[in-house]
Amino acid sequence: MPAQFESDLLRTFVAIIDTGSFTLAARQIGRTQSAVSMQMKRLEELAGTPLLLRGDGAVRPSDAGEKLLEDARPILTHLERVRANFDTQPIDGTVRIGILAEYGATFMPRILGRFAESNPQVEVTVKCAHSGILYDALERDELDLAVVLDRPGQKGGTILMRDRTFWATSKHHKVHKHDVLPVALFDPGCWWRDWALDTLRRMKRPYRTAYTSDNNFNLKAAVSAGLAVGALTDSMLPTDCRPLLPADGFPKPVNSNVTLRKHPDAASKAVSAMADAIRFEVRQSNGAFSERG
Repeated sequence: MPAQFESDLLRTFVAIIDTGSFTLAARQIGRTQSAVSMQMKRLEELAGTPLLLRGDGAVRPSDAGEKLLEDARPILTHLERVRANFDTQPIDGTVRIGILAEYGATFMPRILGRFAESNPQVEVTVKCAHSGILYDALERDELDLAVVLDRPGQKGGTILMRDRTFWATSKHHKVHKHDVLPVALFDPGCWWRDWALDTLRRMKRPYRTAYTSDNNFNLKAAVSAGLAVGALTDSMLPTDCRPLLPADGFPKPVNSNVTLRKHPDAASKAVSAMADAIRFEVRQSNGAFSERG
């Protein structure tokens, strides 16, 4: 009888692809790095072909790995749905969630709708803000969960997807060619602002602050309208805007993780169920929220 592809092996495989790293995948699924390596060796033996490309930078799927990934995601989603169907114990209580406004407008409505359907007795409050504000709120115990865009290299939390941060400009304006560069910035307290100001200093480019905001919707509007250039991500880039790259005289994009973070004292069933729902929705998207990255 042919050997079976175990769901545990598929879960590890997907975690490696989503994080781009054996180390980060091990942290995400709660195993040691050596255990993750052994699981992948076993999975590749079962497949009879290499599934991962281990070159410079992030780990990537091979052609065979891409095909397996297409099958693995819906399998894992289905298994999570089956488990949830048997978890019939009613849950009550409260959950306080913080999320970046952009993600709150994309996958959060679906999460809340499905969660409310399954857990009608749970009271959910949502705070939309930039990552700096959400980190502070989590630390002050004002939030149980937060979906944030981590500073590059930041550790901890559960990685949901990857996103690149870069300078962006309108496709219909030449504002990035002005002698004195007009820039749109987040309010103080967000690492995007620190990154943007640091790159400007290293570019030695004359600039003026043309626009500031505490949320990415306003920042995107300023960039789209040609008022200024601004720091955005792949998932937040409007269709009428484009990244500014080294060919334009700007720095390379930096890779960051969109991460689910939890307050250490938030251990209720309601919080755990919401964390599961967030992970489930991102996985069910089959990478749709990060495919532009």
